[in-house]
Amino acid sequence: MTYVPTRVYLAGPYRCRDLIRELRTELEAGGAYVSTASWLDEDCEITPAVTGAAPGLSDEQVQQFSLADLADVDRAQYVIHLTPAVLDGGDPGSGGRHVEVGYALGRGIPVVTVGEPENIFARTATTCVPDFGAAVDYLDKQRAWTMSAVAPTAECG
Repeated sequence: MTYVPTRVYLAGPYRCRDLIRELRTELEAGGAYVSTASWLDEDCEITPAVTGAAPGLSDEQVQQFSLADLADVDRAQYVIHLTPAVLDGGDPGSGGRHVEVGYALGRGIPVVTVGEPENIFARTATTCVPDFGAAVDYLDKQRAWTMSAVAPTAECG
């Protein structure tokens, strides 16, 4: 039987892109998971002009990036929401990740919040874990349960 990697969207502050890229590498290392977060592959320099409301980008660019992010969330089976406190302890930023998390929840995509919940929705509608390793452990358990639920039996073999 061939298993297809589980698709995971990594949501976090744009300013932490390089750190989240490292986490993506860790996530994908075993082959069980693949990231759908194409924003991690963007190569623009991280400055105030491209973070938050991105005043340095045109309306067309902003629309292109935001629609791409939502399409990436649509392709995911899970979203890992990385809170700033866990990543760099910095300010919470613009909160674009909150839009991605809300969008995922509205689409029925499970969300795992890494770190202390930042709002009541994270506390009530997501699975909260203390660190990235615990998030991967949670996904491993979900993946094992799913595979055991669909594994062929001797009778239907």
